[in-house]
Amino acid sequence: MNNTRIIFLSLFLSTACFESLFSQLTQPNRFEITLGDNESPYSVIKGDDNRLLLFRKIVNTSEQNGQLWEVLQLDTTFQEVWKQAYVIDSKFLFAKHKYYKQKLHLLFTTGTGNKTDLELITIDTNTGIGIHHHIENFIPFNLTDFKTSTHGALIGGYYNYRPLVLYYHFVSKKTKVLPGFYHEKSELVQLKVNRDETVDVILSGTSFGAHKTRILDIKTFDFEGNLLTNTLLDKTEDKSLLYGRSCEWEEKTKLIAGTYGRRNSEYSRGLFLANIDRYGHHNVNFYNYGDLKNFFSYMRVKREKRVQNRIERRKINQKKIKFNYRLLVHDVFRKDNQYIMLGEAFYPKYIHPTAAAASGLFRRAGTASGTESIFDGYRYTHAVVLGFNDKGKLLWDNSFEITDVKTFEREQFVKANVEEDRIVLLYIYDNVIRSKIIKENEVLEGKTFDDVKLKFENDVVAKSGGNEMSGLEKWYGNTFFAYGIQRIKNINAAGMEFNRRVFFLSKIVYQ
Repeated sequence: MNNTRIIFLSLFLSTACFESLFSQLTQPNRFEITLGDNESPYSVIKGDDNRLLLFRKIVNTSEQNGQLWEVLQLDTTFQEVWKQAYVIDSKFLFAKHKYYKQKLHLLFTTGTGNKTDLELITIDTNTGIGIHHHIENFIPFNLTDFKTSTHGALIGGYYNYRPLVLYYHFVSKKTKVLPGFYHEKSELVQLKVNRDETVDVILSGTSFGAHKTRILDIKTFDFEGNLLTNTLLDKTEDKSLLYGRSCEWEEKTKLIAGTYGRRNSEYSRGLFLANIDRYGHHNVNFYNYGDLKNFFSYMRVKREKRVQNRIERRKINQKKIKFNYRLLVHDVFRKDNQYIMLGEAFYPKYIHPTAAAASGLFRRAGTASGTESIFDGYRYTHAVVLGFNDKGKLLWDNSFEITDVKTFEREQFVKANVEEDRIVLLYIYDNVIRSKIIKENEVLEGKTFDDVKLKFENDVVAKSGGNEMSGLEKWYGNTFFAYGIQRIKNINAAGMEFNRRVFFLSKIVYQ
């Protein structure tokens, strides 16, 4: 055997071993439903017993008047457990959904006029039986959030630019406005139902006094809608608390994780973690982006090195480290004695049409030709993962680069599976699953790419408009599921349509 063959064989064996070691993602099962060109896609929710709930609006071919909504339940092998349809008055529009303890809740609203009534269907996922709740509401508010508990439903939104939360009690069928914050011009950041079924409402507002800063107000209500505690996270001289999410630690103890920035700025300079005890006493720890070890590792090597050198120079010269990012904290996980925070950084993209284009569709009346900026969606740069102890002290940080996502909605892309000795990070975009495996500050496996596996041999996703929508969610154990709508071509499979539009579910397992 000559040297060339020896080298080739060595390279082949090395490559095979490399793929055997790192090819850990498998897709053992796929589910498809063929859709017509105008048929709506399904929304997918994980329920109890690891079953999946799919729902959508369908064409009403029954004798009953109104719109028809179909709900389908699948087990972990994508076998149908039950399917049911529910009739809704045609005057209602679908608004939000929520799953809570074996109940699927679908919320509808009229959305017009001075009286904005609501219709809520509560579906028992064990039997498929649905109960209708008609919620009379005389406040024409803009609905933005929806949460449910065993006792009732919380519906959040804005009336005259002020936050408003309605509480509907399932048994008494009475509605009340939660007290304590309607008079404030503030932002409704989060509604959260705790383990004991108390409710946290987080507001972002402006402090009083000469030096205005953004502050967070955390109000906790019991399951009857009565105010229990009101905690104001104290402002600092040069920091505004822009955004925060609540997470429970121990009984009557919680953490608020979020971002902070300068006064009157939408951009954040870092992350914070506030520890709040049962009496409302709290301390806040701040972490500048420049102090994190791996925050900039999503960049190319040379650029990251330049940034790190800049940080070191500013530290030596005792100057402030200033990096401005738009970042949302999505999830806070509890693992053993750690909190693990997951967030994503993004920025809005604008285009400037040419003078010819601006003179037509893109230009507003009365504006000069070629001067109008057009919003062209959000671009994501990276996800950040940080570990904290129960006192809010940073233990480690890591990141996951996102180089290809464009979206017109601020949504969460990267999902995490926190395991005993590693964290698996995944997201899907344009029919490709991207993944990365970390262990605290270390990268166990760099970014990998896996095409979404199709159902039949010779299936091909159409090049133009082949992926209408897609998403990925954590399922159970080390299993995720991907979903979406694809246009697929197959000219060789017997009995298959040349062109088909399908809604799909794909099981994704990480070994």
